[in-house]
Amino acid sequence: MKIKLTKKEKQWGLIAGLIIFAMPLILTRDIGGVSFVGKGEIGDTIGGITAPFLSFFGSILVYLALRAQIDANEQIKDQFVIQNQSHIFFKLIDNINNRIESISFESFDGYKTVDIKGYDAVTSIANNFASDMEWKCSEYGRQLLSKTPEIIELSYYQRIINSNDEFSELNLKEAEELRLTIIGLENPE
Repeated sequence: MKIKLTKKEKQWGLIAGLIIFAMPLILTRDIGGVSFVGKGEIGDTIGGITAPFLSFFGSILVYLALRAQIDANEQIKDQFVIQNQSHIFFKLIDNINNRIESISFESFDGYKTVDIKGYDAVTSIANNFASDMEWKCSEYGRQLLSKTPEIIELSYYQRIINSNDEFSELNLKEAEELRLTIIGLENPE
């Protein structure tokens, strides 16, 4: 795990490190009237003076370690949420798949009763629905053509004339003639 330090934290760490390394040199010299040379145990003096700095530096390191642990816990929490969402998604896919596999119905094909299951059943249902919708749309189109032929666009008259859906100038004229003929009829039913 990488510990990310801010610029301010790096500056304070550098200052504390310099002070810790400079303390033995400062405290073992005769500077400004205070002399620690010849006063017994220099190590005790240096240890007594530098111990607060070192413990403060240790506290900073513990703080940084705890902050890194908090960041790691947040990352683990985020990963857990993503993993949980993925798990739910795949459970839903499995549930849908199981439901599709369990669909079945009987159909009469003209000679005998046939049992249709799973994806074949769903395909059959979709095809039946599409066929019914196509029939209903054709019926609606016929009613629209017979009752209000003037609101139908010319391109649909072209399609009536030419089943290949190829539009040409000749088809356009024929389509316009068909449209005018149908509009001119009193009761086309």
